[in-house]
Amino acid sequence: MLDLERRLTDVERGADNKSRNMEHDLRTEQERASQLQRSVSEQEKKIRDLQDQIERLRGQERSPLKLEPYVDTRKAQKEKRMAALKEVYNAFDLDGEGDVGADEMLALGQARRRLGQKDGEWTQEMNKNLLQKMKADRKGNVTVENFCKYFSDMLPTDEKEFERNISQFLQCAKTMQETKSSSPQLSPQNASPKIKDLSTDLRDATRQATQVAKEKQLSKEERIALAAERRAKQNWPGFK
Repeated sequence: MLDLERRLTDVERGADNKSRNMEHDLRTEQERASQLQRSVSEQEKKIRDLQDQIERLRGQERSPLKLEPYVDTRKAQKEKRMAALKEVYNAFDLDGEGDVGADEMLALGQARRRLGQKDGEWTQEMNKNLLQKMKADRKGNVTVENFCKYFSDMLPTDEKEFERNISQFLQCAKTMQETKSSSPQLSPQNASPKIKDLSTDLRDATRQATQVAKEKQLSKEERIALAAERRAKQNWPGFK
């Protein structure tokens, strides 16, 4: 009898242990299932995020970035600067011959100083260096293309500062044009008399210089005789 009771007790204990092990295994599996569910949820969220990004990228492909207005703005600004500089170039053509030369650039550089647009002095050497930078030809003339390119690169990119410099250039050119127009001009009507007077003065000066050179070669006695002859002509006009 006692042996049977022990066996029953062992069976009950074994059953309890097995039940506890099964409960532990069940809890472990439930925890694993919960972790797996959380992982699946996280992965699903990542997938949704990726799908959203893909849709946004597809939308950008259908509607590409519009860069043309910015490019057009820069192009329009450059064309505006070049047009303003061409106007300055034409204004700097003081003699109206269709180009800007060394004399005109020198006069305009000096005029800018007189008007207070620039400080210091504008010299021949400074003018020569400027012409070299603008790639002037052998005669010192600068083409409109070289003129515009040089000043477009050198003047400020700020629109207001650029326009201020252009206004100063045009003011300087206007002042020079007014000065030129107010200066006395040699008209066809008075050109011949003036040229004739200059020619007469030049012949008289040449004759006197020749006479002085000849007298220096004379001896002392010859010079005295020549002086006496001149006094005689002055006292007696008919004397020869």
